Amino acid sequence: MIKKTTLTLLVLMLLMTFSVSSSHAVFMTLDGIENATLWSKDKTKPYLNVWDQNSSSYYYQWEYGSSTSLQWNNMNELVTDLNNQGVAWYLESGGDPFSPTNKIWKSVSLSQGTYEISLADNSSAYNLLDYWGLDMWNAYVQIWTDYGDSYNFGNGFPAFDSESNALSYYHSSVDGITLNLLQDAEVFFYINDNNSIDNSGSVTLDITGTPVPEPSTFVLLAFGMIIFFTWQHKQNRNRATI
Repeated sequence: MIKKTTLTLLVLMLLMTFSVSSSHAVFMTLDGIENATLWSKDKTKPYLNVWDQNSSSYYYQWEYGSSTSLQWNNMNELVTDLNNQGVAWYLESGGDPFSPTNKIWKSVSLSQGTYEISLADNSSAYNLLDYWGLDMWNAYVQIWTDYGDSYNFGNGFPAFDSESNALSYYHSSVDGITLNLLQDAEVFFYINDNNSIDNSGSVTLDITGTPVPEPSTFVLLAFGMIIFFTWQHKQNRNRATI
């Protein structure tokens, strides 16, 4: 029969083991406009550039925080004005220039360890051509760490002709990708798109993982096991001398 003290020690060790292997989840929602930008651009400042295809030069350039105010208040004004001026225009934008915030990307602090990334059960997808009344749906997300590693959740192409088809593909073929963090890190997320302001929708990721435990956890566990087995050995010797 196991004595109360022995049982208590066993329970404590089991709890410590559980704390090492327990997992946690965070959810990350990215807006199709606010959190979209071209991969090579500064992801802290929304911007809007108009490329003139006739002159092969920029017709207009604006960045959040610059000394000049944005020339248009919304997408309709921009399109109407450029068409009236006969500009053969092409847009480059990141974030929402008509309602800018300080950062385009979103980030979360994660501990060293292995994480599994999937679409959340309630996730939507985003339409890359919504303003034009066309369907180009995706749930692709670009991910990178503050120490330089990068990951893709899905791909920019192919895109899909409906939201349901995009979600079905990602749930069946992309869910469960692995993110291996070599150290504690700030992890950044954004939608890789060269023109954010014609988008709509959003995507939500479920990030679940088992961080690598602190070295002190292993030390405490080992110390506890040494004490337990030493105590158990003494108990057995005492019984043998009775």
